[in-house]
Amino acid sequence: MSVILSSFNNIELAQADKLHSVEQLVMINSTKSSFVMDATESNLTALEKRGHEFYIPSDLLKHVNEDSNAKVYFDLECHPFYQKIKEVIEKGITSNGVFRFRRISKGNNPQLIADDLYVLSLLFGEPKEKYIKKSKLETVISHIILMIRFESGVMAHVEFTFANVNRIELEWSGIKQIVEFDSDELRGQLLPLQYSANDLVSSAKKIDAVLIDKVRYYKNFVAGGALI
Repeated sequence: MSVILSSFNNIELAQADKLHSVEQLVMINSTKSSFVMDATESNLTALEKRGHEFYIPSDLLKHVNEDSNAKVYFDLECHPFYQKIKEVIEKGITSNGVFRFRRISKGNNPQLIADDLYVLSLLFGEPKEKYIKKSKLETVISHIILMIRFESGVMAHVEFTFANVNRIELEWSGIKQIVEFDSDELRGQLLPLQYSANDLVSSAKKIDAVLIDKVRYYKNFVAGGALI
């Protein structure tokens, strides 16, 4: 049984049931193997006390240690489109292509930036050079733009915009190969940026000191930069 701490809007609930309290776990009468609860510190603490294995978003990492029963997931990795593009990039990464990534997100969530950069570092290696420009975060719509050269040699243009919509765009340009994705092209479908409980569970990672330190590093990664 998998218990996932998340927003109910993120998970395709065709594969999971909602839980409103940990106490409901003892009264479960469902054929589904995954359950979703609000991503709160109190729910995390209650699950820890009961010894359940469960899955948390990285913004709850500060409330656990490496002995936790929890595993951590990162939003970008949970999406099937990212996994498909990742497979293509891994086959052609020696060609030192150019990667473009743009995320538009509701609200101002620096943790989401750290998550995405951490996921990209798993694919391209550690950043070796960076150039950052940003707008003031207190503006209605704010931007952070990064030019990064990763240790693999890949150059990346990474852009985050905090506005009132959710959208992800990806493009990989290698030798004789271009792969693109734009979630806006799925706008006619129901919540195109949802992902399945199974994809979340399969991409989740065991929590250890190295992971915790790395996520913390990327949270500080975008400090500084010139204002635009």
